[in-house]
Amino acid sequence: MDVPMVDYTALLFALLKWVLAILSFLILIAIVVRLSGVLNLTVCPSCGEKLKRAKRNSQDKRVRLLALGLLPIKRYRCYACYWDGIGFRVFNEEKTIEGQNLD
Repeated sequence: MDVPMVDYTALLFALLKWVLAILSFLILIAIVVRLSGVLNLTVCPSCGEKLKRAKRNSQDKRVRLLALGLLPIKRYRCYACYWDGIGFRVFNEEKTIEGQNLD
């Protein structure tokens, strides 16, 4: 009975190819999200009041790890309606709601 030979080098390269493909896909998603401003928060999405920074929890740290540190993800809290969520802020922009300057 012959034992089939396994080419471990080819198997390693195939695995490495998939890991690099997934890693590059994650980096591409992180760059698109950062440039699009989807997570850009300065005001509460529920009531429109100005948000304050809140302490991060373990879930936020895992999200930052999955984003490979490319997104400056922070936790925000609204003390008017007690909304709580994550996002990142672009400091160069001024946000307005109904003509009122919020910065």
